[in-house]
Amino acid sequence: MSESDYQYIQELVYKLSRISLGPQKKTLVVSRIIKRMRELRCATLGQYCDLLRRPSGQQELSELIDAISTNHTYFFRESPHFDYLTRHILAGADRSVQRPFSMWSAACSTGEEPYSFAMVLEEQRLYERGFEWEMVATDISHHVVARAELGVFPATALTRVPQRLFRHLKQEPSGNYRVVDAIRRRIRFLQMNLFAPHATIRENFDLIVCRNVMIYFDGETRTELTQSLVRRLRPGGILFVGHSESLSGVDAPLERVQPAIYRRIAS
Repeated sequence: MSESDYQYIQELVYKLSRISLGPQKKTLVVSRIIKRMRELRCATLGQYCDLLRRPSGQQELSELIDAISTNHTYFFRESPHFDYLTRHILAGADRSVQRPFSMWSAACSTGEEPYSFAMVLEEQRLYERGFEWEMVATDISHHVVARAELGVFPATALTRVPQRLFRHLKQEPSGNYRVVDAIRRRIRFLQMNLFAPHATIRENFDLIVCRNVMIYFDGETRTELTQSLVRRLRPGGILFVGHSESLSGVDAPLERVQPAIYRRIAS
C-alpha cells in the first residue's frame, strides 16, 4: 500500500464517518478492506481507491465504512448502566409526565445493546401500570442495522441475559432466539451517520446511549458529537458513554453523575 493510497483512505473515512485512522492503523485497514477488494476483483489498493473516486463507485463508500467500523458488542455490556437505569432513572421518574419514556441507542450495532435496554424497559412496563416506552436505534452501517432489526440471535450470544428475561425471547426451530414482537415493535431502527442526524430524531430523549464510539474520534469531533447528543436530551436527561471513555474537557452542558454517566443541565 502506497502512502498516498492510505492517505486517501484516511481522508475519505474521516470525511464520511469522522473516524480518525492514524498511521498505526494501516495494517488493520488493509486487513478489513481486502475482502471487498477480492469481491470487486481489485488486485491492488490503488485500484480500489480508483474505484472509490469514480461516480460508479459511490455505492462502495458505504461498504468501505462498514468494513472499517468496529461492531463488537454483546448483551448487557457494562452492567452499571443497567443498574443505574433500574435504580435511579426508572425508580425516580416523574410519574406525572404523560408521555412514553424515550431512549436513543445511538450506535446500536447488531442489536444486542438496544434489546438489552428494551428488556429492562419492558419489564418496567409489565410491572408498572401506565408506564410506556419507545426507542430509536441507529448505526452508520446499514448491514448491522438490518441484522439488528431482525432481532434473531444464537443461544451462544445470550449467555449474559438473566434467566428471568428469557420470557422476552422466543426460540425458533433453528435453535436461534428471536426477540418477541412486543419489544421489537417499540424500537425504530435507522441507518444514520451521527454527524448527519435523521430529520425524525427528536430532541427530548430521556436517555441517550452512545457507548464505545468516542474512542475512535479526535478531541474536536468528540466535542461536536457530544454537543449534538446533548441537544437531543431533555433537561435532566441522561447520557451513557463507554466506561473506557471520558468527556473531560468537552464543552457541553453536562454534569458527571457516575463514571460514564452524565446528566444534562441548563445551558
